[in-house]
Amino acid sequence: KGARLTMGERVAGMILNGLGFIDTRLYLFAEFLSDKPLDVLIRKGIEAEDFTDDALGRCLDAIHAEGVETMFSSIAYPIALQHGLMGSASHMDTSTLSLHGAYSESQSKDAESSSDNLPTPVVNHGYSKAKRPDLKQVVLNMATTGAAGFPIWMEAHSGNASDQVVLHES
Repeated sequence: KGARLTMGERVAGMILNGLGFIDTRLYLFAEFLSDKPLDVLIRKGIEAEDFTDDALGRCLDAIHAEGVETMFSSIAYPIALQHGLMGSASHMDTSTLSLHGAYSESQSKDAESSSDNLPTPVVNHGYSKAKRPDLKQVVLNMATTGAAGFPIWMEAHSGNASDQVVLHES
C-alpha cells in the first residue's frame, strides 16, 4: 500500500489532513481520510489505506531534501499569478509555532546541517508569541500579498530567531 500514490497525491492528502485534523500522527492518516471522498478530492482509485506512514514519511523526506521553501514558492507563486491574487505590495511577518515533546540538542545540530537548502530550524526556547515560554518552538516567516493576504513565500527559522534579524535578512 502507498506505492500507488504520486508525491503530489501524498501532499494533497496531508493538506486535507491539515485542514481538519492537524494533530494527527502519520500512522492515523488512513483513519482520518476514511470518510473523505478521495475519488473526487484527489483521483479515482485512491483509498485511505494508501496513505501509510511510510509513504507519507518518504514524501516528507523528499520535500525536505528539495527544500520546503523552494517547494512552497514553486506552488504558491504560480497560483497567485494564475488567479490574480498578486497585489501591488506584500506584507511580511513572523509567527511562532510551539512544539511539545523532547528535542535533544544533538538532534537539532544534526538536522541543522542535513540540507543544502536553508538550515533546518533548531527547536528551542525563544520569545513565544503564544505566551508559552515553557514550550520549545520554531519561527515561521511568511510573505503575503493582495486583498486576500495570499501567502507567496515562507521560511522557517530556529525558535530563538530574532524578528529584527529575520525580517531584515528576508
